[in-house]
Amino acid sequence: MKYLRQIVLIPAFLLLQNVNATLWFADGITGTVGSDLGSAAPYSTPSSQIKIAAGNLTYPNLADPSPVGNEFTLSGASASSTFCQFNGSAIAGGSVYYAFLAQCTTQPSATGNYVTDLHTSANIGSSDPADIYVKASGAGFVMGVRKNGGSTTYASSPTVLSLNTTYLVVLKYTFNGGTGDDTVTLYIDPAPGGLESGATAEVSVSGGTDATGLQYCGWKSQSSATGGAWIFDTLRFASTWGEAIPASTAPPF
Repeated sequence: MKYLRQIVLIPAFLLLQNVNATLWFADGITGTVGSDLGSAAPYSTPSSQIKIAAGNLTYPNLADPSPVGNEFTLSGASASSTFCQFNGSAIAGGSVYYAFLAQCTTQPSATGNYVTDLHTSANIGSSDPADIYVKASGAGFVMGVRKNGGSTTYASSPTVLSLNTTYLVVLKYTFNGGTGDDTVTLYIDPAPGGLESGATAEVSVSGGTDATGLQYCGWKSQSSATGGAWIFDTLRFASTWGEAIPASTAPPF
């Protein structure tokens, strides 16, 4: 009977862990190949610089969205933006996890620029609640974050990433209830299906101005490739770590 109780309790525990989990939006980029990403809801603001392309980015043990779809490219040849409304109303509490696969195909400039963000509205610019910045480092590049127009912060010893290599990226925004205390955290290549407590953040920032709510994501093609050229795929927006980067195979008990 002891072993029977263990078998029953494990699924119940897992169910309790995920009772408040919400996957707000997931997309394997199912639009028409060759069209602007922003040409169909929930995306908006079509841009000739941000287009759906044939193919897929993949990552070991990361669950595929259903349907798998395609990918989209960000050219970096001139400045323009496209947006996604990932929830019907603004999220103003708890945490927002934005996970995606990305591959940089043209190196950003040494000064760098932002390529994607979390935002309250269909807008991307100098006062975004949470931006991911990129800049050249050697033959590759590094990632950092900026919160609500503050200074861009990179890790003291940032992870140097390679061109034409697929990375799993998670941007987390946490509402903390006080004034100027919300946190923006960036993870690079966490283990799909693993615990958040076991993942090491690349960089985390707080202070400054907090977001009133989050409802949109944006992608920015910067002029003169200051932000580089990119391929993106497998977008997920969720309230929990587990929903954001689910594993394709269940962990052993």
